[in-house]
Amino acid sequence: IQLLPPAMKNGGPPLVAACVAASRTAKVPIVVHLDHASDTRDIEQAVEAGFHSVLADFSHLPLDENLVLTKEVVSLAHASNVEVEAEIGRLAGAEDGALPVQDVEARMTDPELAGIFVKKTKVDLLAVCIGNVHGRYLPGPVALDLTRLASIRQSVDEECMLALHGVSGLSTEIIKACIRRGVCKLNVNTEVRQAYVQSLKSPDKPGEKPRDLSQILSDGQSAMEFAIEAKMKIFGSDGKAV
Repeated sequence: IQLLPPAMKNGGPPLVAACVAASRTAKVPIVVHLDHASDTRDIEQAVEAGFHSVLADFSHLPLDENLVLTKEVVSLAHASNVEVEAEIGRLAGAEDGALPVQDVEARMTDPELAGIFVKKTKVDLLAVCIGNVHGRYLPGPVALDLTRLASIRQSVDEECMLALHGVSGLSTEIIKACIRRGVCKLNVNTEVRQAYVQSLKSPDKPGEKPRDLSQILSDGQSAMEFAIEAKMKIFGSDGKAV
């Protein structure tokens, strides 16, 4: 279950508590993750609330500042057995509640610097930038730098997992190529939300009783579940809970 800082703030303690409770009562292993947090106060709140992991996103800062702040978050989070994801390089596109990052400002992850960054910060996950973007990709074939990804995997400590954001819109072939090169956490947001919104927009079927609000929301949830299940099968992460 993944929350962005704006959602955590808007929903407040009740939403946070509901997410943590859902993870504890689920029949399959679930973690609660704070995504793209650049304010240490949000990270502290997530750690105190029982989140399992956080993305300390200081990628908008110079590398040395990113490293120092990430190291501080790792020290704080690991004291409570909370894992930390970090990012070096900068994705194009826009994330909820954040300013758009212009394509010209997008920076690829440097493999050598990635290895140094992970060694010094001791992060558990590293989000890579290899041509992936937040939101929608431009029309036409999407080309990710798979050679760069392989180099990052070789440079980074094997205990550090690699994360890929901006998976919505990527072909099955590209996704599996990234997994073969070491990516084990894949973020899908746009496609799941599109499924929900499209369901809400769907008109009632002719001749049937108009749906009430609870049914409309339930149909939207089912549409999201269908989209998520499809991605899990592509990722090879279905049927593994015991």
